[in-house]
Formats: sequence, C-alpha cells, structure tokens
Amino acid sequence: MLTTAADPMSGLDGLDGAGLTERLRNLELEARRVEADLAGVISESQRRGVYVDDSHTSMKGWLKANLNWSNSQVFRRRRLSRLLEAYPTVGASLREGHIGVAQADELARVYANPRCRDQFDISIELLLVQA
Repeated sequence: MLTTAADPMSGLDGLDGAGLTERLRNLELEARRVEADLAGVISESQRRGVYVDDSHTSMKGWLKANLNWSNSQVFRRRRLSRLLEAYPTVGASLREGHIGVAQADELARVYANPRCRDQFDISIELLLVQA
C-alpha cells in the first residue's frame, strides 16, 4: 500500500507570486529526481529479478501489482530505465534538472528504436545539450 505525505497544498495561501513560482520550480525539480530514482530502482529490480521473489512472472506484472500502474506507465518507465542504465549521464542530467521528464522520455523513445541506436551513442551529448 502506498502512503501519502503531508498535504502539499498547505501553506500555499501565504505565498505571493514569487513564492508560488519557487514552489512550482521546486516541485518540478523533485519530480525529475523522482523519475530518475524510479528508473534506477526499476533497473536494479530487473537485474535482481525481484519480481520473481514476489511471485510474479514479469517485471510488468510486478510493477502493475505494486504501483497500480497502467500498461503505458509501465512501458514508459521501463523504457526510461533502460536508457538511464545504458547512459548514466542522461540520468544525472534528469536528476540535476538540466532536462525535463518529457525530454528524457523522448531520448528514451529514440534510444529504444533499433534503427537509431547506432547513431545514439555519437549524438547523446549533443542531444543532452539541445534537450
């Protein structure tokens, strides 16, 4: 069962425009860190075969059962985890806030395409700068 943190809306009434902007930016940075961390946990869980220990036959089933994710959420997060495992610099860029989740997802989509994979290695640094 997932637990929830304290009410994220508390204290917003006391913030002015600059305070709300700062809160928004901090939340976005936190979301980017969480995405990078999720990808790392998914990669490590796959490597260890944790889903088997939990009586599942696949990572997809394990993620759906534990997180109540849809098929598309599982697909997107696993694709991102494969990219971050292969290219830790992408994970670092996401975690540090240099690129957003949408940019990381797009890079993962390109990386997953076998027709582009051979060109990805020579282009990733430029792609990270341009993302």
